[in-house]
Amino acid sequence: AEPAEPVETAPDSGGARAWQQRVAGLPLAGLARQLARNCAYVVEDQQTLSLMLPRELEHLHTPEREAELAKALGKQVRIGFEAEAEIATPAQLDREDQARALAAAALEIEKDPLVRAVKERFGAAVRQGSVRLLH
Repeated sequence: AEPAEPVETAPDSGGARAWQQRVAGLPLAGLARQLARNCAYVVEDQQTLSLMLPRELEHLHTPEREAELAKALGKQVRIGFEAEAEIATPAQLDREDQARALAAAALEIEKDPLVRAVKERFGAAVRQGSVRLLH
């Protein structure tokens, strides 16, 4: 059989952020969800989705989990393995988003007038690592 034609998609629909959002909406749980969150989007056509999993997370891949992912997506899934650690996976993007949000929260605390007054009057300081996100 001839390979299927690639699906026509909106700009960046195949990008890391689109895959991150897509994974968030999948009806997966447990290790099947972890497999999806740690795979990077590569390419897809009408019948098959190709993903890349970092080699150090190869233990997450089993034929059963791949089948769960395929069922949730409604198409065949092919997972390759990549030795390079810097592939954009939903899990990695979530960590980066959280780090940015945490840095922004820490900056806002430092700029708060009450915090600044306490620091000036008592020589106080906000302890490094003490800022936490509430969501």
